[in-house]
Amino acid sequence: MSVPEQPLLPPWRLVNSWAVGGLIAVGYAPNTDMLLAGSGTGLGVFDCLTGSRLARNHESDGYPEARTLLFDGFGPLDGQKIRAAGLGGGGLPLSAGDGIWHLELEPAIYAGTSDYYKGRPCWQITLIDGRSWVGRESRHLRTCMLYHYLDFRAAGFSETGRSFVIATSDTLYMFAQE
Repeated sequence: MSVPEQPLLPPWRLVNSWAVGGLIAVGYAPNTDMLLAGSGTGLGVFDCLTGSRLARNHESDGYPEARTLLFDGFGPLDGQKIRAAGLGGGGLPLSAGDGIWHLELEPAIYAGTSDYYKGRPCWQITLIDGRSWVGRESRHLRTCMLYHYLDFRAAGFSETGRSFVIATSDTLYMFAQE
């Protein structure tokens, strides 16, 4: 519910967070750090390295194609098909592809400070520094528990491994390496 629950592991930083009401799904454009987000109010294209919104389309219904889970790109992503992850399924890479950084998503019971949410099912999202692993045993495992989320949509890395996102029903969090 708060951003983040522990200090981030270097070189990662929270670049920006955007309020996105009714967020449905997100997807990275291939080999970029540009993210397409669909919501009840349309589509948005974001640069996850800078945290800026690059384009907005209020005309779209915000849903990817149901069978293929593909968005039609627009603006800087015009003509591209973007694979989505969110309410309809799908997923983003949970590894940065460098053999070092990983996200772990696991169901949990909310243990934060809000009495209203205490005891409710949620998702715990943890950033893991794989350099602290020796085989299958941890050696001073470096982790950062990022969030407990009740209304989680998707989380994962771009294909470049330079950014990752966490998307909930109402907020899009963008992280990048310094």
